[in-house]
Amino acid sequence: MKNLLNLGVFTALLLALFASALTAAEFDKDVWSEDYAKSMARAKAENKPMLVLFTGSTWCPGCIQLEKQVLSKKDFKDFARENLVCVVIDTKRNMFGDLEIANAAFRMQNLGLMSEYEIQGFPTIYIVKPDGKKIPVMEDRYDRYLNTIKELSKVAAKTK
Repeated sequence: MKNLLNLGVFTALLLALFASALTAAEFDKDVWSEDYAKSMARAKAENKPMLVLFTGSTWCPGCIQLEKQVLSKKDFKDFARENLVCVVIDTKRNMFGDLEIANAAFRMQNLGLMSEYEIQGFPTIYIVKPDGKKIPVMEDRYDRYLNTIKELSKVAAKTK
């Protein structure tokens, strides 16, 4: 019985590691960063708006749909590389269903940001102007996120 319990724990840990590896691979490093402070500094230096995505890339149906329908598309990636600095704050669920930060290196940063931005659900997207002003993206249809992001970026650029 003890061996079965150990096997179950080992299997759960192995699946969690596998899920973490999948999460890290979903966001292109040439578009997305996990380091908020460095991204904010880059956004200020390049005078670009920053897109902040709070997501649950492995467990949240809306997040998965957003990633598949918008964030993984060439149009979005091309637009983002040219016009935005993108930051992803990714979460996962542990075997008890509790939220955890996907990348342990950014745990404290991400927990602080989730509190600062008052995140109530996933996905949540903000555009942050180079001066630090936060503009929430309030859109419930994932196929419209790209257009909304483009429009808010234009507004943010005009009001520097």
